[in-house]
Amino acid sequence: MKTRALLLYQFGHAESIRELAGNKATPLIGFLLLLTATAAREYDHTYIAGEGTFLLPIVVSFFAATMVYAFVHVLNGGIRRPDDESKPGVPFRTFVALFWMTSPIAWLYAIPVERFLSPIDAARANVTLLCIVAIWRVLLFSRVVSVLLGLSYPRALVSVTWPCSGMMLVGLFFFWISMVGVMGGMHHSSDEQVLVDAASVA
Repeated sequence: MKTRALLLYQFGHAESIRELAGNKATPLIGFLLLLTATAAREYDHTYIAGEGTFLLPIVVSFFAATMVYAFVHVLNGGIRRPDDESKPGVPFRTFVALFWMTSPIAWLYAIPVERFLSPIDAARANVTLLCIVAIWRVLLFSRVVSVLLGLSYPRALVSVTWPCSGMMLVGLFFFWISMVGVMGGMHHSSDEQVLVDAASVA
């Protein structure tokens, strides 16, 4: 797998998308990139080798990819190749791997804003990075779906954003601000966490 293709993939380059979709190493590379993104999110809060909290983003990512795959399948009458309607366009394994291939964008979380900004400014910076990463990944994966399935970009965007929005609403309903913390790698002090948990229950 060429590094150039991986880099251009992050910007929605059509040929790079097709190249990674057809590469047998993509699932493994995608999973490894997911691990690096998890480390970037948690490195300043969690001892990776000693705690299991880093597993949560992996589980959530796999679930999200599965939901998007199912929704794209239903909304578009089955995932089929644009050049041959009788054949599956993107196998589930490849779809999830390409979803994980957007993980390098989350390396932005590794910027140690807490070390050179005040606590309030660092919190604002973390939320800003969360917004950038979330929007970028949704737009990018919509481009991936559009290229591989021959869909118009608006249709692909709807196919990706609807399940993502639904999962976010459910997460916010049950976990409220904790969802922002999980996605952005932001953590609270013990006393703040008590208030956040109480607000979540309320």
